[in-house]
Amino acid sequence: TWRGFIPFFRAPSDMPEKTPRRFVIVTPIHAELMEADEGEVALEGEPGRVSTAIGDVNIVSLGLKRNEAYAEEESAPEIILPYIARHFPDAEVSVIYAKAEKAGDTKRLSRILSSIPNEDTLFIISSNLTGRIREQDLQEEREKAIAALLSNDYLLDSYNRNSHGICASGIIDAVRRIDERPWHLAGVAENDTITGHGAFYKL
Repeated sequence: TWRGFIPFFRAPSDMPEKTPRRFVIVTPIHAELMEADEGEVALEGEPGRVSTAIGDVNIVSLGLKRNEAYAEEESAPEIILPYIARHFPDAEVSVIYAKAEKAGDTKRLSRILSSIPNEDTLFIISSNLTGRIREQDLQEEREKAIAALLSNDYLLDSYNRNSHGICASGIIDAVRRIDERPWHLAGVAENDTITGHGAFYKL
């Protein structure tokens, strides 16, 4: 069962034979930015060892502005960390909390992402495919989101027009600016009842 929408991007060309040494998780900030962080598009929490039910992971700083409050509010990376701890216990992990709601934000975020060394690094975007919706509407809304992603178009405008509910649309647009390869659908979640989920990758 997929627990979230976890697309991978900018993987080294010889994956999966090469084992990633670093993971970079990018997740949207859903609340408003704190006053001290107004104007920022990418922040991170404090680095250090983090315990999961399966094992520890090593959170490494990317040199971004830090505010641990976003790490406390946004739980999406916590879903991914146990998988990394289980399969890549020696890997370094960095987490970016991003706020990209305008085209200018996506340009700034894309510059930050493109500056991260790609060698032996696997990037992950964590997002929902839909917002919280009625169960009877879920499949239709999830299919709209899947179609939007597979079109490889920019998503922020269509998200703001309520054409789909992908909350990481600005982040995905930032990725598209540095990697135009199309998304591939890996699978959708089983038994979704409130929010749609799936998994995609670029390779």
